[in-house]
Amino acid sequence: MERLGFEPTECSRQTASIPKSTRDRLKITPLPKNMHPVFHKSRRKARAVALQAKLEGRSDVLYTDAAEYERRGAYTAVMIRESGDLVSCCTFKNTISTEAEELAIALAITQKCTRVIVSDSKSAIKNYDMGSISAAAAKVLRQGPVPAEQVSLVWSPAHQGLKGNEKAHSIARGLTFRSVAADSPPPFEQPLSTR
Repeated sequence: MERLGFEPTECSRQTASIPKSTRDRLKITPLPKNMHPVFHKSRRKARAVALQAKLEGRSDVLYTDAAEYERRGAYTAVMIRESGDLVSCCTFKNTISTEAEELAIALAITQKCTRVIVSDSKSAIKNYDMGSISAAAAKVLRQGPVPAEQVSLVWSPAHQGLKGNEKAHSIARGLTFRSVAADSPPPFEQPLSTR
C-alpha cells in the first residue's frame, strides 16, 4: 500500500474475551432482522414502542450510548436511567465508536441492581454475543464486580422515541459539546435530486 502512495490503516483492533464469570450472567436477546433505518421505519418504530411499554418506569434498566468529540480523537461513553439521571460516564481516546459503545455497556454491567441494559449499537451487542470485546471494555469487566443476577442486553433502534435511549444520546452529545438545538431543522431523509 505504501508503494502505491496509500497510507495503510490499522485493520485489527485489540480485543479480549469477556470474563467467564461475567459472561455466564449475560443474556443477550437475539438481534432482530430487517431493521434498516430507511426501508423498515415502521418495524423500528414498533420495536421502540414495545420496548417503551416493557421497560418504562423500571429502576433496574440502564441506557448506554457513546458520542465522538469533534477534533479530539476521543469518545464519551455514558449510561443513564430512564429519568435522564447520569449514572456514569468516561472519555476514551484513540478508539472507534463500537469500542466506545462496548465500554459503555461494560460500565453498565458493573453497576449494582442492573437487570437490563439497552444499547442502540448492533455491532457492540454482536461482539458481546461472540464473547470478544475491546480490551478496554474487558478490563472494566475484569476489575469491576460480577453481576449478582442475570443481566439482559437489549438492542433498541436509534432515534425512534424510546425515552431512555433518546436521553442517553442527548447526554452523550452534550458531554462532547455537540448537542443539537431543539429548534434545529430535521435532517434530510431523501437525497437531493438535480434533474
